[in-house]
Amino acid sequence: MGRVQRLVAVPAPLGEFRNLHHAWRSSPNDPDDCKSAGGLVELLVSGESVTPAGDPQPGRPGWIVKSARRAEQSAADAAQSAKAAREAEATAHRAAREAEYSAAQAQSSAIAARASANDAYAAAAEARASAEAAGKDAEAADKAWKDALDTVATKQRAEEEARRRDEERRKAEAELAEMHEGATDFWDGNWLLTSIVISVGGFAADLHPALRAEELRSFRSGLEDVCINPCLGPPFWTQWRSGAPHWCRTGRVRTCENKSVGN
Repeated sequence: MGRVQRLVAVPAPLGEFRNLHHAWRSSPNDPDDCKSAGGLVELLVSGESVTPAGDPQPGRPGWIVKSARRAEQSAADAAQSAKAAREAEATAHRAAREAEYSAAQAQSSAIAARASANDAYAAAAEARASAEAAGKDAEAADKAWKDALDTVATKQRAEEEARRRDEERRKAEAELAEMHEGATDFWDGNWLLTSIVISVGGFAADLHPALRAEELRSFRSGLEDVCINPCLGPPFWTQWRSGAPHWCRTGRVRTCENKSVGN
């Protein structure tokens, strides 16, 4: 009965082990046939009996093909594990790259957000400056409007004052013209009083008639320069303009509070 003391096998493709198993079944006691089949195996016949995998006759010495298959399966599992490890490593690399890309995106988003915040702050500052400028413009416009109203009011007051003064002037001129007209009629009918007045003014009452007539003409022509005082009872002249009081020089006619004074 054949016994296997040691089995040393170098991993080979599964097909080669199958060819080796077929060669063993053809010549189970000839190791050279096994070697010629392509399996690098050293078989020492000694030890306990072994039943080859797939051999229907137990107790015959031979190869343990099942162990080779397990070794091949282990190698395949190792390769699969290595592949899984490589895939895991690739996945880790992808995850790292994605994380790095996400970090870069987040950094870009943060930069964009910071830029947007800066733009918003600048826009707010510009809006505040515009509002302040608009407020100043509004204040200036309001002041200009008030100044315009004041100017219009001042102009209206000036126009009213001018109209009032013009009315007073026209009224005074009318009254003075009326007094002058009465005074002219009065002096034309009072030759004696004319002579007396002329004598009081520094002229002699007994001047030559020609000279007296000349003085009378001068007196009549100078009536426009004479102020009439209504308090003395119109018409009555007071004095020449050169010596008249202020109210006479300005052309204003004063009325008497006591109407009974003079006649």
